[in-house]
Amino acid sequence: DLINNNDNRFLEPKKINEQTEYIFEILKQFDDKRVSEIFRMRYFESGNKNKLKSWSEIGKKLNLSVSGIINIHNRAKIFLYQKLKSKDIVDKI
Repeated sequence: DLINNNDNRFLEPKKINEQTEYIFEILKQFDDKRVSEIFRMRYFESGNKNKLKSWSEIGKKLNLSVSGIINIHNRAKIFLYQKLKSKDIVDKI
């Protein structure tokens, strides 16, 4: 699925960009507005395609604890999963 799939090497760049934009549009609806920044930093700012930015680095930049960052991230993953699996996804975005 889009949330847990770290292996995007077989997707076309255009498709990856569309999926990324779609995910960030859903994240805009999440109650904690820091979530987009957390996801951007975690998955798109590492500088290395095969390595994620550490929770510690993200926490330092956002002035939050590692556990706080992880909690926000995990709640947002559940939120994304529910939105992506919803039959009425178009109505909820």
